[in-house]
Amino acid sequence: MSGFIFQIINVALLFGVLFFFLKRMLDQHFKKEREDLQLKMQEASEELEKARLEYQAMKDKFDRLEQDLALARKEAENSLINESKRIQDDTEQFAKKLSQDFQQKLMHEEELARTQLKDKILDEAFQMAKANLASRMQKDDAAWTSAVIQKQTASGKKNYAS
Repeated sequence: MSGFIFQIINVALLFGVLFFFLKRMLDQHFKKEREDLQLKMQEASEELEKARLEYQAMKDKFDRLEQDLALARKEAENSLINESKRIQDDTEQFAKKLSQDFQQKLMHEEELARTQLKDKILDEAFQMAKANLASRMQKDDAAWTSAVIQKQTASGKKNYAS
């Protein structure tokens, strides 16, 4: 039995020495593994936070783009409405100016026609008056000549008409 006790003591010493040397190596190994795992977890956490920040930045940028797009649409609509109003106003002003120009031209043509008509009427009246005056002068001349002849004949003066 003493051999059995020595075997147990040898096995206990073997396990004690193994434990003593292996404990330090196992502690170092597990400590290194724990540190590596903590470092990897910290890196993963940092990358996760970086990804969250990038996601938030992209989301904010997308939201701003949507707002900018809505603003651009609104500005385009306003610009289209304003341009439509401006074109309508320009068209109305052009039509008004065209109407005024036409009325002025019509009034000018009317005035020109009136002037020409007055000139023609005056010319005709002048021609008629001239003809009437010539006719009267001829009648008056004939009457005057005959009156002079009669006076001269009655007074005994010589008649030049015969």
